[in-house]
Amino acid sequence: MVNSEITNNWKVEHYIAYLYLAVADSDNETTEEEISMASRKIKKLLDEYYKDAHMNHSIVMNDVLGEIMNHTDAEKTDMINTFNKKFKLDDFLQTDLVSDLTDIIESDDNVSTSEHYMLSFIRVVLSKN
Repeated sequence: MVNSEITNNWKVEHYIAYLYLAVADSDNETTEEEISMASRKIKKLLDEYYKDAHMNHSIVMNDVLGEIMNHTDAEKTDMINTFNKKFKLDDFLQTDLVSDLTDIIESDDNVSTSEHYMLSFIRVVLSKN
């Protein structure tokens, strides 16, 4: 169940972490490899695109991880749609995000149909941004 008291205060950095963790958890088996890859990717992305925000990527990841594990698949897609309307991401960032998401689902050497579906869903949603 979504805790809107938490998610209503999230910033764009949380949205990006949410995308990373949503794709990692889309097969309902979030591995350490996927979490580690997501953590490395978000640090790099935040350093590149949001260096002035001074957000600690570990805190952001932990905040989102603690929340997303309570979300159903339908809630995840609803949250992604909601965040996409709230946060506008530029084209370069979107390209880097999709590349990162692909790396995350491939990090555990087991890419499931549900991971492909979530990645495709995120691509479609981002294209509406």
